[in-house]
Amino acid sequence: MRSENTFGVQFLLRVNKESKGRFPVYARITINGSRTELAIKHYLQKEDWNAEKGLAHPRTKDLKLLNTYLEEIRGKFAHHYREIQMRDGNLDADTVKAAFLGLGSEKKGCTLLWLINHHNEQMKDILEPGTLKNYRTTEQYLKNYLLNRSKKKGFGYQASEFRIHFLL
Repeated sequence: MRSENTFGVQFLLRVNKESKGRFPVYARITINGSRTELAIKHYLQKEDWNAEKGLAHPRTKDLKLLNTYLEEIRGKFAHHYREIQMRDGNLDADTVKAAFLGLGSEKKGCTLLWLINHHNEQMKDILEPGTLKNYRTTEQYLKNYLLNRSKKKGFGYQASEFRIHFLL
């Protein structure tokens, strides 16, 4: 049985971006011919990298930890790939990369207005009435700002659709 979608994650050393004798490690995601790359923010010397396996030579404890980290990243990419495939099926490398980075993720993000309202509801029994009034006024100012900005810039969405991303 042949799969319609192809998915792969490779790690590579960018030898054209040398910095003090060390080279950055990149992750390359390939899905159905679309490809994107992401810097992993780790630097290695050329002799510490095994290009065939796409991993570091496990000579030291740090290099073994790096290999473990790279496999964790591979697993996270695979998780996001499966999640997107099950949810809507619009698969390309940039979509998986964005999900990995937390961009456009409905699960990890909420609207800014929701967050402010949630805060105000949680704190209504704790804060003094005057302080709570200040928070509600700030919420109203933000609503007005977002609505005015969306009208001026010609955005095609309402203020309630502005999203923020934070770690829970």
